Amino acid sequence: MKPLVRRDSVSLSPPSSLDKTADKERLFSSLNYKNLEIPLPLIKSLPQVLRENDYSLTLAICKTESSYRIVSFLPERITGIALDIGTTNIIGRLLDLESGVMVSQCGIVNPQREFGPDLLTRMHFAMLNGVEELNLCLIASINELIQILCSESECQRGDIAAMTISCNTVMTHLLMGFPVDFLPVEPYVPVTHNPGFQNPVDLGIEINPNGVIYLFPNAGTYVGGDIISGILATGIHTMKVPAVLIDVGTNAEMVIGTEEWIIAGSGAAGPALEEGIADIGEKATEGSVCEVKIESESFEVILKTIGHTGPTGFCASGMVSLIAEMFRSGIIDKNGRLDTNKTGVLAGENEKYFEFFTEAGKRLIVREREVLNFLRSKAGMFTAFYVLSGAVGVKFHEIERFYISGALGNGIKMEDARTLGMLPDLPDERFRFITNTSLLGAELLLKDKTKLQEIELIIGIITYKEMNEDNDFMREFPSAMFIPHTNPEVLRGGV
Repeated sequence: MKPLVRRDSVSLSPPSSLDKTADKERLFSSLNYKNLEIPLPLIKSLPQVLRENDYSLTLAICKTESSYRIVSFLPERITGIALDIGTTNIIGRLLDLESGVMVSQCGIVNPQREFGPDLLTRMHFAMLNGVEELNLCLIASINELIQILCSESECQRGDIAAMTISCNTVMTHLLMGFPVDFLPVEPYVPVTHNPGFQNPVDLGIEINPNGVIYLFPNAGTYVGGDIISGILATGIHTMKVPAVLIDVGTNAEMVIGTEEWIIAGSGAAGPALEEGIADIGEKATEGSVCEVKIESESFEVILKTIGHTGPTGFCASGMVSLIAEMFRSGIIDKNGRLDTNKTGVLAGENEKYFEFFTEAGKRLIVREREVLNFLRSKAGMFTAFYVLSGAVGVKFHEIERFYISGALGNGIKMEDARTLGMLPDLPDERFRFITNTSLLGAELLLKDKTKLQEIELIIGIITYKEMNEDNDFMREFPSAMFIPHTNPEVLRGGV
């Protein structure tokens, strides 16, 4: 392991009438580091620490972009936090940086949701009212999460020497307290692409005040640090043949690349696979339906839930499974229209719906318009990927590996995705499902400081393709609205 923060030991010769070297210079001359920094509070405590320990010290030393920093003297424990700040949720992992072992993990809801469920709404609020409220509530929630992680692991805040943070470009701005006025308007210019290492005190984040916080860089408004972190986690930037990352969060962001080039794009999909599609949609929690089976003859609906409790709603994998089973059972046709001749399909006053669960006062239905919303999102995701691969002349069969993350990275079955035409019709072994590549990349950097050079490499070779007004996207989108597609050969043969 080559962690971002490591323990080092040093024994110094004490000063004498023949050696009157100052304490700081004495320490630095005995350490084999170029561009070594020491925060002012540690300089103030250095004389006493040296003399109380007979000039023998252990230190926690952190690698930064162009230097090293002494974080603490005589550390009892060296830990770090990998943090993924999503539009909806914030997830953190506390790691022992000497063993590499994760000692606790916690997820909380992003409190900025009270200002709006999506990034555009929050940016609009910040443009009218300033970023302070959004910034302060985010910092407070991060500190709350840190406290939870510490309490679960008997760790002290002072033991946390480093934090690596992965998030999209808007979240980075709101975390840093940067204005977002120019992000949503042409030509979509962020305040900075590379915020890099920051002091915890400057951000108000309550870890060791002498520690460091690293924010993953962005490559533009729509290619944030979460995507850079995901590329790092999957190793796409090291591949000799094309590989793909599809990360379904608030949007479906996708990356195609090799060690020589990387192209990224996005399409709306994330919310409509969960709480954005239907009243029954929700984030994955205990009670969320994650898998559905509809008996072909009786039309009995069998629901599998997280935690094996009564159903509370449907997470992304459950929603995908439900729509796929409805199609296989003939409850919906290739256009997503409900068949009122099927058991459970009812015609309401204004629309048709499928009622599939009633028990103990709980009633679960999915409406025809909600199915159509799902298909729009499915079409947006697949079409964006189809156009992106076509832009670089890559055929589906030429792609060695597909990494699926986010809402689709947790429990989705390839059979269901293939039925609906969400992903290319390729052998299962080409697909790898990873719950959170953004968090994984942040964790990898904590464990290995050499990943800093890899991040610079990624930034140097990545480009972004705008999909919103792309003519190819507009032309291909209607065909993907069908199940699985108006031309299934597109799913098998690629571009």
